[in-house]
Amino acid sequence: MSIIIFEIRTYTTLMSLGNASESILSKIMKTERENVLKTLNKLKQREWVITNNGGYSSVNPTLVIKNEIYKLRKGFLEKIEKLKTEVLPNLETMYIQNNSNHLRHDENLDLI
Repeated sequence: MSIIIFEIRTYTTLMSLGNASESILSKIMKTERENVLKTLNKLKQREWVITNNGGYSSVNPTLVIKNEIYKLRKGFLEKIEKLKTEVLPNLETMYIQNNSNHLRHDENLDLI
């Protein structure tokens, strides 16, 4: 998720204002305009803010959180799938190759 405190502060300040330009935000937040603009661009990429009429507005926080949860879930599911389809088969093969004595012993135990 990697959201930094300044991004959250920018989002909540914008939310309290309703609509604002980067220059207004930088004055209110007492921060350089360039930093605010970089942060607004990051928030726009994450779909936390939108541009309209030359200014920025915050997206509904419910939608923001749902979108973040969706991204996290999608990322985890992709990692789980990779573990199942790529990593596990390789590990199982390596295990079988290096532990065949144990496997034979386990098979012999089944005969008892």
